[in-house]
Amino acid sequence: LYNPAGVAPERLEETTNVRRFKNESLGYSLLMPTAWKIVADLENPDIITIQTATGETVVSISTAENVEKRPLAEWYQSRNFSDTVSAWENNKTGLSGIISQDHLRAYFGSGRVVYKIEHKEVGSKPVYNRTFEMMLNSFAING
Repeated sequence: LYNPAGVAPERLEETTNVRRFKNESLGYSLLMPTAWKIVADLENPDIITIQTATGETVVSISTAENVEKRPLAEWYQSRNFSDTVSAWENNKTGLSGIISQDHLRAYFGSGRVVYKIEHKEVGSKPVYNRTFEMMLNSFAING
């Protein structure tokens, strides 16, 4: 991902504006604003939330099992979720996934694990849309 405010070929990740968060235990990483923080769910270690510098929760990341290693779209349909989703060919790290029609939820799969990244609303609408898009495009599965 490139820094839109920088001089080419400066990569966004090389600036002080973002950092790469790595969740070693769940095997993924993504870019996020440097000033934002990660908050672990004490009751469920498979869920983390990302909060702005002012404490607003704007993104959550969770995992689900895919024991049968179904293709992602088939796994999604088997869960009877109500969202309409579409295929997402590849993000900037080469991962394919599916994304909800309202672009508030994205899913990426790897073997027996499915990662759900959800854009939370602040007030009555989602905010930081471009930042959420950057997070999805930078999402990588380790290993």
